[in-house]
Amino acid sequence: MPPSLLLSLPDVLRARRELRALLFASASAAGQSDAPFARAVKDDYLAVLGSNLPLFHALEQITEAGSLAGLRLVPFKGGCLAVTHYGDPGARAMVDLDVLCAPSELLQAGELLRSLGFGQTPQADYRRSAGALHDLQFQRGSVHVELHHALWHEISIDRDPTGLLERAQEVPFGAVTAFAPAPADHLYVVLVHAAIHAFAGNAAWIADALLLAHGREDLWAEAEALAARTRARVALSAALDHLELVCPGRCPRAARGPARARRALVRRMAPWLQRGEVDLGRLPSRLVRPLLIDRPGDAARWAAGKVRLLAGGLAEAVRARIAKW
Repeated sequence: MPPSLLLSLPDVLRARRELRALLFASASAAGQSDAPFARAVKDDYLAVLGSNLPLFHALEQITEAGSLAGLRLVPFKGGCLAVTHYGDPGARAMVDLDVLCAPSELLQAGELLRSLGFGQTPQADYRRSAGALHDLQFQRGSVHVELHHALWHEISIDRDPTGLLERAQEVPFGAVTAFAPAPADHLYVVLVHAAIHAFAGNAAWIADALLLAHGREDLWAEAEALAARTRARVALSAALDHLELVCPGRCPRAARGPARARRALVRRMAPWLQRGEVDLGRLPSRLVRPLLIDRPGDAARWAAGKVRLLAGGLAEAVRARIAKW
């Protein structure tokens, strides 16, 4: 991505560390690393580079071990795109690694991670019993891994990873090869995941989407077709709206898409949402997710499910308090 594009982003986005690191990498690639704007963000780049290196090492270990074990493990989002699309180990800020596997291989994949020295992070029993988990979480030192058996949280959008896993393509991946999502699948996941997190998660999703679609204008239509099949039309259209706001002319307009009134409300919230989850916490996603559901009936079921989860969480907290007494 050219530095000029990053410098044209809204001030609140340009202040985010993940995009400051990308700006320095972009300036370096353009021979502008000594420019004042680049020197101002060099420390952010170096911090991201330092935190990324253990993640790259771990992801290479996981993909190689998975291949030897005959597992179809598919890195996706930041950890994958940092290798396949960014070309600079400090360009794409990450906080964890996302790896997708088939639900039928989840236990074996979890054992593989434990064999590599990862410990499993406990997750709430009430969420597990309600079927509200989409991953198992593991930690080794500073490296956090989310082993996904579903694509996202308990929203009404289809979470089944089967199609993405079947269409995954083997690509060069550091010193090894690994499976990566097909480009249209990856663009679809990047856009819908950003929407589910109310565009307040890692701001690098903007660059992820533009890099995936660079020179492949057909991918936007393919991603929209995937969204139509998976009840994600509103979420994907909202993501296109947001891209158009921050990078005008870089993606198709979604003005004629579904739920225009709800999407207009999300657009009005954009300057606030762009401050990010570090500043705002989980409030943005809690407010925005109900606006992204395609069908009214699904929204009612989602709300009922949320009430059950809240009740389950409260009951678990009460039991824990009683046990302490």
